[in-house]
This record gives sequence, C-alpha cells and structure tokens, in this order.
Amino acid sequence: MPLPNSSPDETEADFDLDELNNICPSCAKTFARKYDLKRHLVIHSGVRPYVCQGGCGEAFKRSDARQRHWVKNPTCEARHLGRVIGTQEGERMLKRYAHRQARRLESGPEFKKHVKSSAKRESPV
Repeated sequence: MPLPNSSPDETEADFDLDELNNICPSCAKTFARKYDLKRHLVIHSGVRPYVCQGGCGEAFKRSDARQRHWVKNPTCEARHLGRVIGTQEGERMLKRYAHRQARRLESGPEFKKHVKSSAKRESPV
C-alpha cells in the first residue's frame, strides 16, 4: 500500500520507522525511507549524470538540481529541450516546459495588462 507523501511505487516495506536500516555508510546520516537513502548516496559518489545540454554543459548529481538550474536559466532549458525532442525525456520535459511557460505568462506584466484592457472592453459603460 502506498504511503502518504511518498512516491507511488513505495510501499510500507520501503518505510522504516526506526530508521535503523537506512543509514548512510559514508556520513552516518539516517533516513526514514530506503528511497531517500538511495538518493542521498549519489552525493558521495562524485558522479554527475544530469548534464545541461542547453549550451552551458553544467552537470548535476540530481535531476531536481538541474530543474532548479533551468528555472534560473530558461534559455538553457529551451536549448536542452530542442536536443532531446522525440525521446522519452523530451516528452516529459515538453509537458513541464509548456506548463511553466504558461504560468510565467499568466503572472507576467503583459498578461495583466491584457486582462485589464479586456475587462474594460467587456464592462458596460
């Protein structure tokens, strides 16, 4: 059975309440879930498998760090997306990119100006 606030494929067997079995062998940090320990272990490996192919070439240990990089550097994200279109990664990225671009537009000054001018035209005088 999946646990609240966990990934959909996690079960109770992956969750250890006493955290005794989920200890990092390098730094002795404890984790409540095996998944969290596995994700943490990458920190000690030195491997950086998530490369920004958007032109800067910066590499990251975790995909969420690369995501944060793209939020700060949307041009990198767009270029990376252009290189991976047609792949499984490209399809996932395209959905996230479109959603994030829509949010940017909705909160930007041009959209607010558009909404104001539309409201003025629609309201009876």
